[in-house]
Amino acid sequence: METVIGNIRRIIKEKGIKQRHVAELANIHERDLSSMLHGRKKITAEHAAVFARVLNVTPNELFGVGESVVQ
Repeated sequence: METVIGNIRRIIKEKGIKQRHVAELANIHERDLSSMLHGRKKITAEHAAVFARVLNVTPNELFGVGESVVQ
């Protein structure tokens, strides 16, 4: 899940969106989003799907599927 958290944080930053706005669009409390992005609360598959829609990215982008991994 660490990859998902990092990717969500990176996408939010790259798009210049406030976490508050992402939380509103995802219909969750800003505190819950913050907890997810700090690893204190789990991100469910349903949350990931909503975040992908809200951030206008594919689920693969959130999960890092298709990216090369450097060992």
